[in-house]
Amino acid sequence: MIPPHEWPDEVVQQYEAIRPVGKGGFASVVLAKHKDTGHKVAMKIVVSTNRQQMGYCHRELDILKELHHPNIMKLLDHWQPNENCAVMALSYSPGPTLLQLLRHRGALNFVFARVVIAQLVDAVLYLHSRAVVHRDIKPDNLIVRGASLEQNEIWDNSESEPDYKVLVKKWHLTLIDFGFARALTPEDIKKKPPKEDIAQLDLDASFRRKKKPLLSNSDPDISVGSTRSMSSDLNRSRHLMRKMSALGNRAFAAPEITDRIQDQDLSQHEVYHATNTLSSHVSYYGLQVDAYAVGRTMMYCLTGASPNEDVNELIALDNQPLFVICRMLGCCRTNNEQSVRYRRVSQIPDEPLHLMKGLLLVDPQQRKTLRMARQLPYIDNVLQHFDRPDVKKEIEYLSFVKIHPTEAAHGNHN
Repeated sequence: MIPPHEWPDEVVQQYEAIRPVGKGGFASVVLAKHKDTGHKVAMKIVVSTNRQQMGYCHRELDILKELHHPNIMKLLDHWQPNENCAVMALSYSPGPTLLQLLRHRGALNFVFARVVIAQLVDAVLYLHSRAVVHRDIKPDNLIVRGASLEQNEIWDNSESEPDYKVLVKKWHLTLIDFGFARALTPEDIKKKPPKEDIAQLDLDASFRRKKKPLLSNSDPDISVGSTRSMSSDLNRSRHLMRKMSALGNRAFAAPEITDRIQDQDLSQHEVYHATNTLSSHVSYYGLQVDAYAVGRTMMYCLTGASPNEDVNELIALDNQPLFVICRMLGCCRTNNEQSVRYRRVSQIPDEPLHLMKGLLLVDPQQRKTLRMARQLPYIDNVLQHFDRPDVKKEIEYLSFVKIHPTEAAHGNHN
């Protein structure tokens, strides 16, 4: 592959371009190899004449320089050929994204899901201990090294007792893409929630009005995957979801973020167009916004249904006689394809279900924090052999933040 023309001479001399990996709105990623060591890196190129977008790039660089966690991508080097371009050499993690695994065969084995979720909680807790909010946690920003689409054990249940010390090394999670990340200050986190006016804005985005959030504190037995009331609206506006702002993918955004726009009077406009989005609101709710996104990701892993889908409707459709006959005859897929599996919420064991419900509560003041999640046996028992000596300090992160109401109710003081 010919090196991208944006690469400065220093990068061309040191690295060999192998193949494109991904492309976004104003950034692209190329897999490259160091010519001397053979070490592979993900070379991210950001090109924009928009000062605000380049400002986000510089913010991403500043944040990545300070992060050192085994489940978070590393910044190895960076260059800025001119004011409208930046090139970053990032650690490369070979393996499929969590989204690719979910789309391949659906709901994950409980053991594999637990290994992945535990590492995700630990990584995001680390970010929060440094007052960094990721703001774009979703399955396609999670790479699982050691996994592959051919590993049936990722989806099929096993009778053997899992050895989590081995499995955490076998399936290694990496959180990537800090393009929307932000470092919060003590003043940011101490802010009171904004009132009914629309908050300050960060990036261009379009928001469409949606109906009642999926989860509420008053639901005693939540059907987590149910989005029946929104399905037609979501189908019509699916293309808008790709235009999310600094909050990343709308499907994984917390209700306190989306509702701030939805509560405005949109009677004259089917789609509300904002020039930036919810910066001051994210400042206050940032940590809990990430917690909600972790819960959404967890829900996807355990049910096999994306946030835009109703798992009960998918199962009902899958069980229709015509589909059953087609599967028996093998006429709905090729020999190499596996059927996508879904799991009802009622089939999820109590421990992960309790955590998932806590992370998905609509009220951010009642929502479970990742500090609380990290201390649960469901997470901690997986990571007890993980070489992370600073985790106890991270559990006591952000000493300038008052105790979260939910933590105070459980007597969880610093």
